[in-house]
Amino acid sequence: LLLDVSLYAVLPMANELEIEVAAGTYLKQSQVIIIGASADSQNQERIVVDINLVPLGEKFDNTYVMLTYERFLQKKVPLNKTLLEIMK
Repeated sequence: LLLDVSLYAVLPMANELEIEVAAGTYLKQSQVIIIGASADSQNQERIVVDINLVPLGEKFDNTYVMLTYERFLQKKVPLNKTLLEIMK
């Protein structure tokens, strides 16, 4: 996930970001885990957030994986703009 906010702004808001990603991917918050964040190598003003999505069962089915991939690729995982404003 690539965000236009500072690295230090995301860390205190990680829980809220997990809630937003969970809602946008039809998962429970407990299934979304932020595992890291680092500055974007091409633009130091942005950060790359590493997120693990954890299935409730043994694994996600292929349909869910493709739909979720497309949601992220097409930027259809809505993030609360107010939350992103606070992070800036």
